Amino acid sequence: MHNKITAHSTTSNKNTSQWNWAVGTFFLTLLIIAFRYAIPLKDGDIWFHILYGEYCWQNKTLIPDHTLYSWTPSTNENIYCTWLSDIFFYFYYKMSGIKGLFVLRYICIYSLVLSCLLFARKLKIVSRPETWFFCLLALLMSYAGIAAKSEIFTFVFMFLTTWNWWYIRTEKSAAWKNCYLFPLIMLIWVNSHGGFVFGAVFLASIGVGEILNTWLSPSNKLSPAVRKHLFIAALLTGASLFITPYGFEYLSQLFWGLLPTEKNIAKFNIVTAYKSPFANNDQMGLGLLLVISISCLLALYARNFRKMEWSSLLSNLIFIFLYTRMVRTTFYWAPIFLFSSLALLVQDSQNKLSFTRWLPQIPPRLWSALIFVSALCISGITIYKASVKPEMGCWTGFGIADSSPVNESKYIKKHFPTAKIGNTYNQGAYLMWELWPENKVFVDSRHFPYRGSKWLEEYWYFFNPETIRSHPDRFADYITAQGCDLWLIGHEDMVIGQWFYLSPDWKLIYYGRNASVFIQKDIPFPDYQENSEIHKGIRHIKNFIYASQALKWTLVIQDWTAANIILNDMKDRFLFPHQQKKIRKLGPLVKKLQRENTLLRLY
Repeated sequence: MHNKITAHSTTSNKNTSQWNWAVGTFFLTLLIIAFRYAIPLKDGDIWFHILYGEYCWQNKTLIPDHTLYSWTPSTNENIYCTWLSDIFFYFYYKMSGIKGLFVLRYICIYSLVLSCLLFARKLKIVSRPETWFFCLLALLMSYAGIAAKSEIFTFVFMFLTTWNWWYIRTEKSAAWKNCYLFPLIMLIWVNSHGGFVFGAVFLASIGVGEILNTWLSPSNKLSPAVRKHLFIAALLTGASLFITPYGFEYLSQLFWGLLPTEKNIAKFNIVTAYKSPFANNDQMGLGLLLVISISCLLALYARNFRKMEWSSLLSNLIFIFLYTRMVRTTFYWAPIFLFSSLALLVQDSQNKLSFTRWLPQIPPRLWSALIFVSALCISGITIYKASVKPEMGCWTGFGIADSSPVNESKYIKKHFPTAKIGNTYNQGAYLMWELWPENKVFVDSRHFPYRGSKWLEEYWYFFNPETIRSHPDRFADYITAQGCDLWLIGHEDMVIGQWFYLSPDWKLIYYGRNASVFIQKDIPFPDYQENSEIHKGIRHIKNFIYASQALKWTLVIQDWTAANIILNDMKDRFLFPHQQKKIRKLGPLVKKLQRENTLLRLY
């Protein structure tokens, strides 16, 4: 009797300890995600999505006119089907403003936490700290999909689709009605964002996986009744792909556009989101998350190898591969990893990940503590990387990123509302938002209205710094041929900016955190004074890279007053050792150039 009481007491203590660590990991996850996604609007695409929604609603159409917003050659040949999300963004922004976009981001990311909680509760593993460790990994891997633009709906639909699949597998025959959620989700998805293609890939992978279950793991196959409904739902889902304003033409264009041809690869290399997630020193920490998540899956699959569930394995393999290809495809794997891991975890009778079979026996309390400490370490590394080396233009906080020319666009709108404007690529999206409908832009990051045109190829050629260095006369002829009254040049295109600054035909009249404004010298501008303060919008830059670029620009144009303003602001704002080290090197350079009254030559 005494032994039974002791055993019961030990089990109770073990469960209490596990609960405590699980609760700790859960709240750590909530806290870290709140900090990780406290970032400004870093992507300018949201602005054209709102404009598209406005156009569709006001003109009672589902097909926007891509050519309206730029005065350069553009076309409607390239299909971009996001009318449903665009109209949503139009009304949502109208009601909630910019604050509402941050609220939407948190609603979407925490909805994944809620779905994890509900699924874990059904599996009776809420008290397992591993559950919330997996959830944390999935949430951090989702970073690329939680931007305030149409892609955020792809994130939501992807995790709804994966959740629905594992719910069907868990409930088995009782969940046959859930099969018909697939065509409903896909119908909305296909009219919201092109990411539905990867949802279709996932559904195809689980279909093939079910066939493999029938052949290789009969104990894991679905019941005949559920398979029948799943087959009917698959036909309906396939049919829903054609229910768009474009029909078959949309799918055809996507198919040919995604093939790894030389032309498509060249197109992908231009856009940052299509590049490898491990480029640029892996600022998002996606490589670390990949290694840890794969290790967890290997541990779980090793324990369940004899009872392999092939739809889970196949979908994980496919989306791990996609994860490694592009930044834009990393977040698709997150919900697949999460729900497949939870499903495998529930089969783990030892109450710990299976790799402990090959290690010395770890006491349950210590194991739970190790899970929490691992979550704490990963969270610390992620937050540290986000703070020390944030993405271009970003910081920890809310607002509009330094990568958008906010003050510069307002300046142009106030003084030159109808001027013929030229601009660099990265500045176009926000400039379009600020100036439309009174004015149009030269080029913008939508890319698809210009795709395949000779004009865009010429732009990339002439706006390459090497072209200016080797053929400045050709560049001058190109600028003259555009016939612009005014040019907005981003600080990241500083060689181009210096060409304008040194040109006898152009005059610098304003610059801010992101870009400079040049006007033709023969155009009268009564409010302009030669000695006026043209750098009013340059103070308090929150991103280190953009602050460094702005400082470098002041040296290019010999604005010593602004240089010292930025330098002093950087000393107070950027306190990490590597930042202070760079600032200490910049100080003497500023003093040297100022003392010699020499500009910083870039070409």
